[in-house]
Amino acid sequence: MAFAGFVSALSFAFGETSSTTPPIFPIVKSGRLENPNGFNLPPGMIKVRKGVPPSREFGDSLPGTACRAFFAPRHAFFLKRPCYNEAYFATKGGNSMDALDGFSREQLLELIDIYAKNWLALDGVWFQSIEQAEGMDAAMFHDERAWARFTAIEARRIKQFLGLDEHPGLGGLEKALALRFYGRLNQDECAYENGQLIYTMRKCRVQAARERKGMPFHPCKSVGIIEYAGFARAIDGRIQCRCLSCYPDVTDGRCACKWAFWLEDGAQ
Repeated sequence: MAFAGFVSALSFAFGETSSTTPPIFPIVKSGRLENPNGFNLPPGMIKVRKGVPPSREFGDSLPGTACRAFFAPRHAFFLKRPCYNEAYFATKGGNSMDALDGFSREQLLELIDIYAKNWLALDGVWFQSIEQAEGMDAAMFHDERAWARFTAIEARRIKQFLGLDEHPGLGGLEKALALRFYGRLNQDECAYENGQLIYTMRKCRVQAARERKGMPFHPCKSVGIIEYAGFARAIDGRIQCRCLSCYPDVTDGRCACKWAFWLEDGAQ
């Protein structure tokens, strides 16, 4: 019975319970954690904070490697499991969306950065796999086809999220560019010159990584034209795009790449 309760508790703690498994709320007795189902964890596996009301939100105030939190009337305990976040809640049976409620604003922003880095890593590893097996030309061919589809998908979802109308113009494009995954990773800026939106990538994480690894720069101008022009059209079909500088055709050595956007003739 004790072992079964222990397994049940761990399953709930790490989000593996089924909809029919009742949640386990342990209580503290004599420095040990117990529950009605019989599991009993030694103090070395847990962190206990007494006198903490169930409504208390934990964040940066909790040091260590606590990963999941459970509440009893005047106690909170945390399984000592190595993980990034110090306050990973499982108050609703381990649902991954519910878990986000336990993070502070700063932690959620950092998590977005992690997601962005993971996305960019995937973009890089599949490209390098083809590059190493079949050469740069083949990798660029597939890269261009993939970006032609992905950039429109990304733009449409951001446009919907921002609640932009059908023709939001260059102002809408500027807002959308800031919310791309790239916007969390690269150093970029927007400026207006002679009625055009000039988007400048000051530092590119992809090129910096390839340089650090001793690899040749990514010849990204051709795919960049597809990417940025396609993104702009998905935000507003009247927007035109032109490359001002991008490897291998670099005209401005102060940046990684630079793009100009403008509305087609007659558009307001």
